[in-house]
Amino acid sequence: MDRKKLIHTAPCPGCNATRGHATEAAQVYECGGCGAIYGSCYQGEASKFYTPVWHEGETRNVQDERYVDLTILSSAGVRRFHGWIHRDSKRITQTG
Repeated sequence: MDRKKLIHTAPCPGCNATRGHATEAAQVYECGGCGAIYGSCYQGEASKFYTPVWHEGETRNVQDERYVDLTILSSAGVRRFHGWIHRDSKRITQTG
């Protein structure tokens, strides 16, 4: 993520912080407290933040994971993805 100045955001669903960084998507933010990614975006933009594939390998180190909570708009309608992803691969480690 591009490190810009902290801005006021909606409360983070992971830690409730209200300061974060803007991202490439207009309504998606990176939490300044816990590093979570959250907000609303289109399906094409969601791929910048996570890959809908399960991560393979050991991910028990908390520093290797980040929380994601996105409301995603696509041609099939609106859906929500929330869970944990591996920071480097952006692949899913846990949903819900």
